[in-house]
Amino acid sequence: TLKASDVKSATATSSNGKITIKIVLKDQTDGPDGDPENGGPVARGIGTLGNIDSALAELGAELTKGRDTVKLTYKNAFIKCVIDEETGRIVSGEWFYTVDIFIGNAQAKLGIPANLKNLTTAIDYKVVI
Repeated sequence: TLKASDVKSATATSSNGKITIKIVLKDQTDGPDGDPENGGPVARGIGTLGNIDSALAELGAELTKGRDTVKLTYKNAFIKCVIDEETGRIVSGEWFYTVDIFIGNAQAKLGIPANLKNLTTAIDYKVVI
């Protein structure tokens, strides 16, 4: 459940019979065992990758050493919905975050064994309805 303390800012505007509500969430940093639903502002507002092992398994990869050097930073997160003023129904919505992934020093299986040192990448996660 989203908490008021999770919110960086929130706005509601009305134009052309539509109300747009945008909630900007505070950044969140997790280690390798993040809680995808309750681990911080982004987890409570949108949901996060959670456990790094599950995320890597989706890619057919596995960390064999150095799991503790993983850091996931979720930023630029927001939730936006547009409501029709006449009907009160949500007509569109969007949620978004960028997750910066850092692996300090680890070994992984990516089909073949690999050494990962100071690996950084970023992934944008966006859902539009």
